[in-house]
Amino acid sequence: MEFDWLTAGITILAASLTGGVTNRIAVTMLFKPSVPPRIFGREVKWLQGAIPKNQDRLAASIGNTVSGSLLTSSDIKDELRGLEEEFLARLREMMSDLVSESHPPLAEIIPEPALQEVRFVLVNLLAKGRDAAVVQLKETAQARDAASRQALVEWLRSAAGKSPKSGWTEMLHLVPPDRIAGWLAALLNSGTARALSQTAAVNLVDSFLSKPIGRLDRYVGPEAAFRAAESIGPGAWEWVATQVPRIAQRIQVADRIADNVNALPPDKLGSLIHGLGRSELQIIVRLGYVIGAAAGGMVVLMNYGGRLFP
Repeated sequence: MEFDWLTAGITILAASLTGGVTNRIAVTMLFKPSVPPRIFGREVKWLQGAIPKNQDRLAASIGNTVSGSLLTSSDIKDELRGLEEEFLARLREMMSDLVSESHPPLAEIIPEPALQEVRFVLVNLLAKGRDAAVVQLKETAQARDAASRQALVEWLRSAAGKSPKSGWTEMLHLVPPDRIAGWLAALLNSGTARALSQTAAVNLVDSFLSKPIGRLDRYVGPEAAFRAAESIGPGAWEWVATQVPRIAQRIQVADRIADNVNALPPDKLGSLIHGLGRSELQIIVRLGYVIGAAAGGMVVLMNYGGRLFP
């Protein structure tokens, strides 16, 4: 039997194609088809790509691996330990900017819906203060014990003594203090006084809210930022270092990752994994051609070895 070069070449080529095409089909079936194909109107699930078919298992595995081995509470605590100095430095910087920068009026800082509520609360507080003063004056006017009456007398005389007009001073000395307190209570409780005090309260609150705040260090001093940061910094950091791991545990990282992976369309998930291992998958296909060719060469040697190597 003479050696047939054409037959040997065809054998090696066929074996090489068989190996390469088989590996190509195997790699393709990892990702496609992304949904079960239909044959004669019925789904054939075993022909679906391996990764899309097992997406839920893959998602659960990734979630458990990340939460159990790659991102644990201990890892978070270790990372936080290295951030304490940076946190405190950033806090000092923030407090320094807070007191050194010029701030606009509260009316420009507070959102409009909240600003209306703040204005309403402040006006009501002033109204309650006016009502409390009226009640106090009424109680004082009706006081019958000597101590209360004497206290009112001393207060009125002291106020009158500061007046530059001696006529008013002498007149106030002639009027009983409880009578004066009653007059003041009635005056403040009148409709006109209430309307005027309401208008004055609204104007006062609007003026307060529209006045620029300016630089806070004018009121608290330039060292206030440093003192505030040093005072609240350690406590704030301790709270952060304690709460962050607890919050991470409540988030259920494994379930969250699994849900996100499951939410990916099968085509996109397959593209992500294929993109990560593209070069390795191409090597697998090329190795199929090489191994197939080697297998074909083995067959040729088995058939014609005696002729080639007598």
